[in-house]
Amino acid sequence: MAGDLLSKLSGHYDTTTGGKKESTSYQAIASEYGFPAGELLFVSDVVEELVAARAAGMQTCLSLRAGNKDQGENDFEKITTFAEIEIKA
Repeated sequence: MAGDLLSKLSGHYDTTTGGKKESTSYQAIASEYGFPAGELLFVSDVVEELVAARAAGMQTCLSLRAGNKDQGENDFEKITTFAEIEIKA
């Protein structure tokens, strides 16, 4: 299927680490991967989730997708496709 990235993902965390708007959930994800949170990028289309991931120390990016709820003014880097993500050392 075109656009199916499932084979590129190594985990699903919606129901296994806690609330999506709690920083401890993102700390648990980083711990499970064994990387410092600052080395992980969390992409979401919900600002409240990005706030929690940033509080956990993760890099963050707001995904702007057609039909999604407007997320208002915020200071998150924004993308419309994954191709816009730049790897930062």
